[in-house]
Amino acid sequence: MTHQDLRQSDMWSDYLELYCWKSLKTANGVVIRIIRVLCFNVAKIQRPSPLSQKDIEEIKMLCRKKHVVYLVIEPSLNQDLQLLKKDGFRETKSPYLPPKTTIIDLTKDINALWNTLSKTARNSIKKAERDNIKIDIIQFPNQEALRRFHIEAKKTGKQKGFYVQGFSDILKKSQIFGNNSFLINSYTKEGFLANSNFYLAYQKKVWFMHAATTKEGRKSNSGYKLMWQAINYFKSMGFEKLDLEGIKDNRFPEYTKKWGGITSFKQKFGGEIVEFPPSMIKYIIPL
Repeated sequence: MTHQDLRQSDMWSDYLELYCWKSLKTANGVVIRIIRVLCFNVAKIQRPSPLSQKDIEEIKMLCRKKHVVYLVIEPSLNQDLQLLKKDGFRETKSPYLPPKTTIIDLTKDINALWNTLSKTARNSIKKAERDNIKIDIIQFPNQEALRRFHIEAKKTGKQKGFYVQGFSDILKKSQIFGNNSFLINSYTKEGFLANSNFYLAYQKKVWFMHAATTKEGRKSNSGYKLMWQAINYFKSMGFEKLDLEGIKDNRFPEYTKKWGGITSFKQKFGGEIVEFPPSMIKYIIPL
């Protein structure tokens, strides 16, 4: 089954209003997002269903009406790239979304999912059990829970050297996705927060969006138990896919150069590695 990307959803459009993006749709429901940059408009289309020539013509027409200077398309897996290239699109040097990911098939039997884990992951989960690591799952977390998570996420970002959006970003996501937003925490036996992961779901698929790891978490195997519990939980909720959203991609070494550690962790959970096509750009109104 093919799942529409959450970035083509109305909820994602509502979320991006926080950053002044305006959204419109084609007749086939392709979501185009436009923003004003200095004195001109730019547009992006992220992970749409495969575009036809008719879709492309309508997209260009709508962009001209909105005086869009250039358009970036981040294609889905099954997109015919030659169709875009023949229309004048060319590859960009850097992606705007994670270009490579690993996706866990939650429709598999739980024993089959366990057997797809690496030996390291299985042993780490068992050790976390022996260490009495506790897991807390919050559906549609409140502001207090999100603020605690954001404080730890900022610390993690500073420690790892990556940017973390402001609190309003994660609050907006949770408010808009409602019961399809999830915060999962792990705690040491002493009650100290070890790890926190934030997820969003759309249709039958879940995306791993943000993470935080405390000093206690870095000294334990809590992250493995948290992820395994997340897999179990989302499977029990009837979701079919869990997208771990981003692993290292040798096509874009600069963009993903800091992703080595998290890539090693995610790949221990046995998901299918998926490589998206490169981003494509076209100047609609030449400068």
